[in-house]
Amino acid sequence: MLRLIQLEWAKFHKNNTIRMLLLFFMLFFPALLYFGKFKDQVPDVIAGKIKVYGFPDIWETLGYSGNWTIFFFLAALVIYTITIEVSNKTMRQSIINGLSREEFFLSKVINVVLLSFLITIFYSTLSLIVGIKNSTDFTWSMAFDNNWAGTRFFLMSMGYLSFALLFAFIFRKAGLAVFAFFAYTLIEQIFKLYLGRKISQELANYLPFNVIEDLHPNPLSKLASGFTEGVSILPHSHAMLFSLIYSILALAAAYWIFKKGDL
Repeated sequence: MLRLIQLEWAKFHKNNTIRMLLLFFMLFFPALLYFGKFKDQVPDVIAGKIKVYGFPDIWETLGYSGNWTIFFFLAALVIYTITIEVSNKTMRQSIINGLSREEFFLSKVINVVLLSFLITIFYSTLSLIVGIKNSTDFTWSMAFDNNWAGTRFFLMSMGYLSFALLFAFIFRKAGLAVFAFFAYTLIEQIFKLYLGRKISQELANYLPFNVIEDLHPNPLSKLASGFTEGVSILPHSHAMLFSLIYSILALAAAYWIFKKGDL
């Protein structure tokens, strides 16, 4: 495993596109706190019920920011790391040089897991720093009263990045894979509306990206669900379980496609 990590590092640590996407993630991830005017979005009916920058709500606020930035920047990064190897024929060369298909695929899965783990550490550290700075009567028990926020963030990252990996192996061209990844979100939303109106809203809530999104939804939507009809958020336990299932299925499908496809 360490050898695979070293190979991936050697291939990509000087890549400017990857550096740019990581930089954008690290810049835009906390931007919602101070540039999104988040407080201005709070309706009068729930004003005072959420502390945007303090504990425990900082975990949800930053988690929601991660929901967007992982989806846009890190999903594109994962797609790029695979499609660039196809276009540069380094995927084929790696196999010729003695790397098995299983090892090559495993290296990409390790990328997804390691990236998810590192940004979860970044998320947790940033949440603690901002929360401690902005919480009155701070206690450590207050800081970690977060409903498994770190685990949910890790699973959210794994979910989005596993599907990004799947789309990369399906389409094999960066532009097409990124377009299809983003387009799928729109298609799922349309299908969700159809299911909700024609069959079952509960069933519609268990579509893949909706499940992943509900790991860290807009914190205002949770509060608004008590006042507004049609706002439906999955329980954390359901979102965590089904996100894990969908991630495993996406990785399994990607592996099957890679094994059956040409180099």
